[in-house]
Amino acid sequence: MATRLEPFEWGTVLTNSRFPLSYDVNFLRIERPDDRLTAGRLIETSDRLLGNLGMGHRFVRFDDAAAAQALAGRLTDRGWSVYPVVVMALRRGADRPAEQGLARRATWPEVETAKERWVRDDRLDTSEDRVQQILGRVRSLADATHLRHFAAFDGDEAVAFCDLYSDGRTAQIEDVWTREDHRGRGMARAVVLAAADTALVEAHDLIFLIADDEDWPKELYGRLGFDRIGRVYELEHKPAQT
Repeated sequence: MATRLEPFEWGTVLTNSRFPLSYDVNFLRIERPDDRLTAGRLIETSDRLLGNLGMGHRFVRFDDAAAAQALAGRLTDRGWSVYPVVVMALRRGADRPAEQGLARRATWPEVETAKERWVRDDRLDTSEDRVQQILGRVRSLADATHLRHFAAFDGDEAVAFCDLYSDGRTAQIEDVWTREDHRGRGMARAVVLAAADTALVEAHDLIFLIADDEDWPKELYGRLGFDRIGRVYELEHKPAQT
């Protein structure tokens, strides 16, 4: 999704000129942390490399958990949020199968309305311009990668979904969502297992997903056969709301 990849002292800056307000495609990836990378230098570097986007938002990803943890306290003191993210790989069978026929492969037109609701529900504190850019980014993902949708329906309406990305060897399950009034009915289980089963049939070497290490969905994924294999960190600073 990046339209620009630029190396810098500690990693790579990825940006997308089409969607400058969507931090998911405008961020720093820290790949080579060292003792010179302080909280102050990280903030200064993110301002320098992302400031021309005009979004005010700063987003940084660390693959090195220890390096992120070393900076976490000083960053939170300066208004940043630090999110530990657990990486989980499919290593075994689920504790029980999903309800038969509850989820299936879906087309973009079938999930588009649900995707918009997901974006709006998840970002209540953001501007309409940013919502529209995020939606544009979501719509264009299929142009950048091999992407498939899996959904559960109430009548003709998709009320739960997840996405499956694949490069032929590695598969990632992402963006798992269930509409609030349909939660607790096994729909997340159904869509995730439908995606996982597809990836298994296609004989991927690795099938994985990521989850907030401080939230409950990781427990569901554990019951579905995913085991923790690593931890990364996402660091975020939101602009002041006006």
